[in-house]
Amino acid sequence: FIIADQLCDLKDKILYLDADIFCNASIEALNDIQLGDNACAVVKDALGKSARATLSKRLDIPGIEEQYFNSGFLLLNLAYWRSHDVTHQAFALLGSKKYEGKLVFFDQDILNILFFGKTINVSVKYNQLYDLNHERKRKRKNCALPDLNDSALIHYFGSTKPWHSWLITLPA
Repeated sequence: FIIADQLCDLKDKILYLDADIFCNASIEALNDIQLGDNACAVVKDALGKSARATLSKRLDIPGIEEQYFNSGFLLLNLAYWRSHDVTHQAFALLGSKKYEGKLVFFDQDILNILFFGKTINVSVKYNQLYDLNHERKRKRKNCALPDLNDSALIHYFGSTKPWHSWLITLPA
């Protein structure tokens, strides 16, 4: 919530990536995205059926499940951030009674609330979610693994990360 405030005077937009994202191909095309009056460019989250069903009720925003994005990839419009005082609004929502006990993914939920209807969707190739725990299970069951060759950014979500030394020693 505070990184954009630290960089607001330096740039008009900035790419935020979670630390568990691997760059697999060029992301140069992101430079051409014009954000206009939108808060950011995002990739829709791959919500499961049950999460989709409860999301709008949980956050009290009808239709948010159609626009809900994963906050691991954000091409932020810093001018929007400044003019809408996003940092202050984010911390106010975190402490509000309205959302007490309702936030599951704190930063992601808050940003989705604040930026609802103010985002541009980009291709999933810029935030391809990938769970290594599921990969290990698929290998044991001889299931095909998804092709990540077209993914520019691979987001290793979940508790298992590719840099965990113990992952390398586990049997397939």
